[in-house]
Amino acid sequence: MKKNIVFIVLMITLFSNSVISQSSISFGGGRLVPSPLATVEDGGTGVISFEWAEVGGANPTKHIVFGKPNVTFSIQLSYVDLVDQDVNLITGSGLEWFTPVYEVFTDYVKVVFYQNKEIPADSGGDFMIPFNVIKNSSRDKPLNGFIGNIQARGDVLILGDHVEAYDYTLCKPVLLSLGDMTCDASGYTIDFITDATDVAVVEGVGVVDLVNSTITGIPLGTNITVKATNTGGCSTLISVKGPLTCPDTCIQPDLVVGQPVCSDSGSYKVILKEATGASLSSSVGTIVDNTLLVPLTSTQVTITATNGECTQSLTLFAPIDCETPCAEPGFSLAGVECATNMSGDYVVNFILADGAVITTDKGVVDLTAGTITVPSLDGAVEITVKSGVTCDAHVILIQAPDCVADLDIVKSTTQTTYTPGGTVTYTINVINKGPLDANNINVSDPLPTGIIAMTWTSPSSSGTGALNEKLSLDAGKSVSYTVVLTIPADFRGDLTNVANAVDPDKPDPVPCTECENVLPIGGIADITTLKTDSSEIFTRGESITYTITVSNSGPVASDNISVKDIAPVGTIISSWSGNGQSGTGNLVDTITSLAVDQTVTYTVVVDVPLNYIGDTLSNVVAIVTPETIDPTPDCVGCVDVNSIDSDGDGIPDSVDLDDDNDGILDTVEIATATNGGDTD
Repeated sequence: MKKNIVFIVLMITLFSNSVISQSSISFGGGRLVPSPLATVEDGGTGVISFEWAEVGGANPTKHIVFGKPNVTFSIQLSYVDLVDQDVNLITGSGLEWFTPVYEVFTDYVKVVFYQNKEIPADSGGDFMIPFNVIKNSSRDKPLNGFIGNIQARGDVLILGDHVEAYDYTLCKPVLLSLGDMTCDASGYTIDFITDATDVAVVEGVGVVDLVNSTITGIPLGTNITVKATNTGGCSTLISVKGPLTCPDTCIQPDLVVGQPVCSDSGSYKVILKEATGASLSSSVGTIVDNTLLVPLTSTQVTITATNGECTQSLTLFAPIDCETPCAEPGFSLAGVECATNMSGDYVVNFILADGAVITTDKGVVDLTAGTITVPSLDGAVEITVKSGVTCDAHVILIQAPDCVADLDIVKSTTQTTYTPGGTVTYTINVINKGPLDANNINVSDPLPTGIIAMTWTSPSSSGTGALNEKLSLDAGKSVSYTVVLTIPADFRGDLTNVANAVDPDKPDPVPCTECENVLPIGGIADITTLKTDSSEIFTRGESITYTITVSNSGPVASDNISVKDIAPVGTIISSWSGNGQSGTGNLVDTITSLAVDQTVTYTVVVDVPLNYIGDTLSNVVAIVTPETIDPTPDCVGCVDVNSIDSDGDGIPDSVDLDDDNDGILDTVEIATATNGGDTD
């Protein structure tokens, strides 16, 4: 009996000593900052931290048990990884007693802290592990973080066997502005503005053009839902109710809306803009000026613009998380438009979330009106918004629209060359492509150097000399001028004519590319014409046969040469032939093409009647080369002159001493009045 009592006392004593001397390690305080995390695409980083302490307060914790570290902390990482996989970047007071090791397994990685020396009673420490986000997770499934476990080989009481902390990646909110719908019989088109990298029609049919920010090819009566998604996977949706018809009896509304932003008092707000004066309504909420305020209890809202039979409806969806800082966009846009004061500026319409701050790299920001006004010739404007001090800046670049009068001028002529001594007719079209009206246009067409004669006409005016006229053109309108230049016969070289149309009040963003017209001189072809009857005399009552030769000495062929031989007054051309043609009466023919060194010959028979009056007979052939230049235009051989031979003795009367061939000199007959003084 005494032995049993002694044994029990001994066991109680040993057990009591064991409990009193046992080390106790607490493990906890797992945290993950920041919250939420940024995405992989946004370079998400953070720090994992946890704490431990020896709370037994009696004896130190041995660091080696059975030849291995006694206490270990094992931190398994999820969707994150140690920066550069470098344990030297880990910090914390716990490193005095533990050595971190980066360990890779098939499906995961760990950072394991191995005890490297004895831990004194009542000691403790912490660890900070810097990490990079390597995969994104969502609010619904927050998977970025860690789970930590503690193990001990020796006699250590573990208080709390694991810690963990998980969060989600918060990608930058997506901006989406939708509107400017246009339609025709084939369907409708809608424009958008976004900072997303992908825009898709997730319901309905449409072709997305990211470059031009348009969605085309939407059939009438088809509703679509547009989804804009950024690189982090966040997205914004806006639905469009497709018009059933596109009537021309009413004005299509011009409605633009932006994605909602969070507001105070459990609500969200939507910016909207309508340019045609259409009536506006919403399925829920209150519209004041260009802002719609909607309670957060309404998960979606439809905004409708109505102009008679023409309507447009857009449906927006409530913000998802108005509680988490930086989770929702800090601002929203309602399109870009040209200033209505015809200044050439453009205006960006916006609203801000409560507490957000907006800045731009150019232009004037009016917080009260919710506008950014920028001269269009200054180009794109960069808008930066911060929803809060800790939020990343949200930056979007808005391209400048053409808010000037884009004047286009085209000067043209149907001619490919000019002919010295001829004319050139030009058509000048002045077009205002808009979008603004131009009320101070100066249209000019100076006289080219070397040209002294010019006429011009338009539907409302005309003049001579250089064109220099003021006019007004509404956007989309045009005016046409006809300009005729008279080319001097001695003009040579290229004919350069330049027209301009400028409105000094509306700088033109697109320089004119078709204001100048250059015409070369026509081809050179040396055309030689010879007309002869091989005689110097003619006799009344007889015929004269002429031979006309038209030759081309080059250097180029000459086309459409006009050949005309008009019968001398008082005579008749009884026949002519040549160039594969023949006829009676005046010779009027065209040589379609006369090659270099080619000759065309005509034969012309002229009948001289007995009653022909005159002592000479002059026959002239006229040659015109409309498409080439004759370097020797004076045609000496085009004229043939014959003198009268009254008695047919082959001697012209002008040198015949006995014109009537009666043996009596003409001078004697005249002096003695023999034969009545008639020398014939």
